[in-house]
Amino acid sequence: MLWLPGAVLAGRPGLPTGVYEYVARDTNGAVVATGRLLVDSSDSGVWKIEQVASNNDVGPQVGSGTLSIQVSHDEICIDLNPGWADHNVVLKGTFTRGSLVGDWEWLTYAGVAKSGKFSAVHRHSRDSMTRPIHN
Repeated sequence: MLWLPGAVLAGRPGLPTGVYEYVARDTNGAVVATGRLLVDSSDSGVWKIEQVASNNDVGPQVGSGTLSIQVSHDEICIDLNPGWADHNVVLKGTFTRGSLVGDWEWLTYAGVAKSGKFSAVHRHSRDSMTRPIHN
């Protein structure tokens, strides 16, 4: 596993707990969704995301829900729809300089339905939230 400075959870490298400001972009770079991710442990949290562009389907990353986190080597994978066998949105990225940056994919049984880039900037604590995240 890659050691991520300032990102130690439960004795292992990972994603720091706290609030992340989330921005998803389509393949053309246009913002399609924004929201917040709350990482409350080394492997779980909650999310609340709103669609920005009505003309672009972003899959089930709109609304709110729970999330699961997996760390593998230098990649952090966040599943916004844990336990779903189909119709999932997965975020895969790396955490550096206070931000998680990478790719999002809307996965279906047929394969990748939509994809794009995302960034999630760490705000360091729950206190930085201006509105609560609830399921």
